[in-house]
Amino acid sequence: MGNLDKLLTSENTTEGTSIAIKSTSTIAKLDIECLEKILGNFCDLSDDIETLFSCTLVNRLWCKIAIPFLWSNPFGYLRCQKHDRGWQLIRTYLSCLPDDEKTKVNKWILQADLKKPLFDYPIYLKCLDTFGFQEAMTKWKRHHWRTVWERLGHFDMDKAIGDILFSRCRGLDSLDIIFFAYTQNIAYFEEPSNGLTKLQSCKIIHDLQGRYYNYTENREQVTLNDNFKIITKYAHNIKYLEINLPESRSGRTGHELVKLLKNQKNLEEFVVREFWDISLTADVFDTLRLQ
Repeated sequence: MGNLDKLLTSENTTEGTSIAIKSTSTIAKLDIECLEKILGNFCDLSDDIETLFSCTLVNRLWCKIAIPFLWSNPFGYLRCQKHDRGWQLIRTYLSCLPDDEKTKVNKWILQADLKKPLFDYPIYLKCLDTFGFQEAMTKWKRHHWRTVWERLGHFDMDKAIGDILFSRCRGLDSLDIIFFAYTQNIAYFEEPSNGLTKLQSCKIIHDLQGRYYNYTENREQVTLNDNFKIITKYAHNIKYLEINLPESRSGRTGHELVKLLKNQKNLEEFVVREFWDISLTADVFDTLRLQ
């Protein structure tokens, strides 16, 4: 690859060199496509995330190809990484904030200049895991706890990062909404339509550690319904939908599920644990039969 790059950028104008440049232009394109395929395989292998990161250090071409893959599912990667890098992830996204918001961060929180990033990292986001998102935010706040805790009231960090992820990404392929002690309401972010219109896979499940929460009696019930509504409004091409939640006695949640199902055009697989009022079961099955 190094020799090929040197050949293609050569300023030698001899006839032989000119012929070589023309004959290798197609090969160069083929090499790039092959490299994209190879590096893309690392996205599905949790043990190879470190390898994918190492690929960014080979040369400019490898870095340009590897970065979109590396940043396609950054919050999901946090589960398999051995190092506590959640705070570094948020630090990078902070550098991608609009200039006016960077000024607020510099003034109220970090009191240091946020440098311009090498890439516009939010545009590469393909998979959003709300559990990983909150874990990363928590780790960043803990890392800076001596300087920022008392200042966060001046600036909503969670919303600022969520806004740029939804507004700048080119469309999510998958969205995992995981309910636990504190769950982010995606309806809270600006421009969610940009991130949800291409959604192919959606999971709405209870806490990964299996802890039980009464969705009827706390604010998680409200958050759940809001998330159903926003997905129903913008995501109409979901192919895989999984919902696994504790039992709920609220009929409203079941109604929102029926609306979500009715708005899908290409649903292929629906995995669910019954959590709605039994009176809505017929409506759920009737909706699925029409898919």
